Amino acid sequence: MFMLAKSASATTAALSLAGYLLDPLGVDGGGWHGVVAVSGTIAITGSVAGGIRRSNRSNALVVGTALLGLVLLVATALPVPPSDGLSRFTPLLPERGGVGGVGALLHGSTLTFVAYTGYGRIATLGKVVRDPGQVIPRAILLTVGVVTVLYLGVAASGVGGLGADGFGEAAERTAAPLERVAEAHERPWLAWTLGAAAVAAMAGVLLNLVLGLSRVLLAMARRGDAPDLLARIDGERASPVASVWA
Repeated sequence: MFMLAKSASATTAALSLAGYLLDPLGVDGGGWHGVVAVSGTIAITGSVAGGIRRSNRSNALVVGTALLGLVLLVATALPVPPSDGLSRFTPLLPERGGVGGVGALLHGSTLTFVAYTGYGRIATLGKVVRDPGQVIPRAILLTVGVVTVLYLGVAASGVGGLGADGFGEAAERTAAPLERVAEAHERPWLAWTLGAAAVAAMAGVLLNLVLGLSRVLLAMARRGDAPDLLARIDGERASPVASVWA
């Protein structure tokens, strides 16, 4: 069930990657989105099959690109006069969405849970790092801490730039609401930067899902819960190639 659920997440990431890549180019056909999603998945799977070192290099590239775009957004959007920016954060809870806005708050909390649920997947790499007892917990805590600060900055940029209602409407109408935030600040270069960052972010999500799922499948094969073929390690690349492609 875990494998099926996370494979569905990977599908969502692949389709999001295709959307962020094709929408700015004016390509609206669903068929092309599917072609790009499948092609991107094959390319990323090939990178993961090449071994953990290649995966790390690819990961550093896509995560660095995504972080750069988001940091530029925060640095551009947050420096606004308090009289303009703070007014957009009131009221704290919307009038609609249940009793006193609590329903909307719970809905937002659900999305926040989804945004954090993947970081425990770092633990699936315990077999391929040195001193996992120390490295894995530190990696999880450091990642969650950095991402929390980044999430707060991006949320403040979105609400401060468009207002809560405007930001919510942008999220409902488009797959790239942060690009609407960039347009509100009248900086076309920032919209293109965020588009590249979004493509990189979705590629990073897909890469880490393939990486984590392949290690779970490898462990299942070693326990006898999956075919023995999937437990093999390619000696040259030190990678469970069969599990990765499966």
